[in-house]
Amino acid sequence: MLDLHDFKMPKLKEEDCNRNFIAGANKLVKDLNAGLDRVRFVAAQMNNIKYGSDLACNISGICKECRSDLRNCNITSIIHKKPVDSDFHVIIIGEELGF
Repeated sequence: MLDLHDFKMPKLKEEDCNRNFIAGANKLVKDLNAGLDRVRFVAAQMNNIKYGSDLACNISGICKECRSDLRNCNITSIIHKKPVDSDFHVIIIGEELGF
């Protein structure tokens, strides 16, 4: 499981399907549940702090499953295999990068 929570995906054109995702080793977790927990309790929290959000989870440190428009953990994308007709690579750097 690889958490790319803070990754900003550029708009893709149909002919531009070659992508490299670079992430630090700290984004690797043991399974899907650990990855989802990491998104909710680590990455989302850090992004709330980074962007100065006053959400309940940022104050309490616990995800409250809020419905706020400011919530930065609304979308979870899971890529199960390489997309068809794409040159898609994940490169893991052996150090902590980001959060």
